[in-house]
Amino acid sequence: MRLNLRGAPVWPAIAVVIATVVGAVLVAPRLFGVGPSAIHDLSVLAPTITVCDRQYHGGASLLSRAEIQALGIEPVLVDPAPLARCAGHDAGARPCTRDPNAGACSTVVFVRVAEDAYAEYALVGGP
Repeated sequence: MRLNLRGAPVWPAIAVVIATVVGAVLVAPRLFGVGPSAIHDLSVLAPTITVCDRQYHGGASLLSRAEIQALGIEPVLVDPAPLARCAGHDAGARPCTRDPNAGACSTVVFVRVAEDAYAEYALVGGP
């Protein structure tokens, strides 16, 4: 049996391809994130985020960079997207992971929510 595609409408196939591409462009940033230094929407931040397979709780406290530095720390910025890359490779300047041999990590991380405003999140459980 031979399939005859002559005269078959191609517009439905083109519409499916366009819808798939548009959907991927709109959904990808929500899943994979836009990066830790990008400004994230405060209104959609959850009270608990998962970063590097660890849970961090907070988000209600907003601090400026100067206020964070006054605490004697540099902010470790993270992307709160569910599939965001586990950023930071410097000891102490990266979020905690589940790797017991990873060394020092930050038990407090920040999500940038404005030009100079950062939502504070603290690690749930121990390092």
